Amino acid sequence: GPAIPPHMKLSEEEAWACHSESVWEPLAPEAVRDAWVCCEAPGCGKWRRVPAVVAARVDQQPDAGWRCADSRDARFARCDAPQELPSDDIDERVALTNRAEEKRERKRHLDREYRIRKRARVLNERRMAALHAFEDEEDPPPPSVAAILHVIGDEEDAYVILTIAYPAPR
Repeated sequence: GPAIPPHMKLSEEEAWACHSESVWEPLAPEAVRDAWVCCEAPGCGKWRRVPAVVAARVDQQPDAGWRCADSRDARFARCDAPQELPSDDIDERVALTNRAEEKRERKRHLDREYRIRKRARVLNERRMAALHAFEDEEDPPPPSVAAILHVIGDEEDAYVILTIAYPAPR
């Protein structure tokens, strides 16, 4: 699966400690650090900006609920405080941020694939160079079969390449 982004590895304490005073530009990479949760207090229903790691916990534990009073941002920790942005603006910003993040994730995936292919190509070029080195020697080594196992990639994307080198026929 995709790697866990650094902002989602923070504790809620750490995330609140570095929570931005103002909303991020929706296309900025940092915008994914924020999420919006709805206050469940009777008669409120306001949307509050929280660190994404807090919103993830609220999603995973819906029975716990979330209220304005749970916010660590004193400006918005009361139901009678105005919503930071109009709901339509929040919807629009969330959509823009999600699209921008999907684009960045696709680019990261393509970059990872490119690095893996490049490593495989470099290894293959080295292997071919080693095989051709024997052809130029006057007294070649005795014929043998070599098997080389390469593991390329990381935990998310690993490829195994088995190279079997046979001697050239005499």
